[in-house]
Amino acid sequence: MVALAVSVGDRPKTFDAWLRKHTQYDHIQFALDPGGIDGKGSNRSYQVGGLPTRFLIDPTGKISASFMGYDNHSDARFLEAMKVIDSPLVSPPTP
Repeated sequence: MVALAVSVGDRPKTFDAWLRKHTQYDHIQFALDPGGIDGKGSNRSYQVGGLPTRFLIDPTGKISASFMGYDNHSDARFLEAMKVIDSPLVSPPTP
């Protein structure tokens, strides 16, 4: 399993600067959605109703779990759902 984060509201220059400062997220692959936050891109495609929204997509490409928003328990629920898929998190390939 690969963790992919898609930013829908940042400008590339701003987001690149943020990534350089937050090396604790090196295990996550990031992308910028050119459709932005106005709903023309991934927000519409995946019916995102709030940010952040996280999806677990199983090896067959099916969304097996989704989590909207953030609270003190969302990371634990996300990790528990990963166990159900039984797929370890791997680092993205280096460019």
